[in-house]
Amino acid sequence: MEQALKMQLLEILKKQSSLLDEILVAQKNVHECVVKRVWLELENGLEKMRGLSDEFAELDGCREKLSSEVDFNSEKEIAGLVREVKAKLLKSKIENKILNEYIFNTRKFLKGIFEEVLPERRNTVYSHYGKIVRPELHNVVIDQIV
Repeated sequence: MEQALKMQLLEILKKQSSLLDEILVAQKNVHECVVKRVWLELENGLEKMRGLSDEFAELDGCREKLSSEVDFNSEKEIAGLVREVKAKLLKSKIENKILNEYIFNTRKFLKGIFEEVLPERRNTVYSHYGKIVRPELHNVVIDQIV
């Protein structure tokens, strides 16, 4: 019985490892799409990552159930796969952090540009009823590449 559980756990870990490989490739593609501003490919990449993540989460639930019944530290092959999955998860986490920092810095840079170009956005404007009115963003034409 325990041997069958170990085999199931081993199979799940192998599937998780291969899924993480696909997720890492998809993350790099998403990062490139954001940098190159290819929005349709970005949307497709995010949808693919969502599907892969859902599949990984489902496998992770099964792995948790099995790992509570099997001592995987005693099995070298299982312990090696667990370390491999954890390393890939860490790499995925780092990729996410890099992408989030890039987006944050780009957003901050653009916000600074718009604050400089459209300073009236900073001022609070009130209606004649005393409610705050958010000024609409005006069209801006830039004749140079910034």
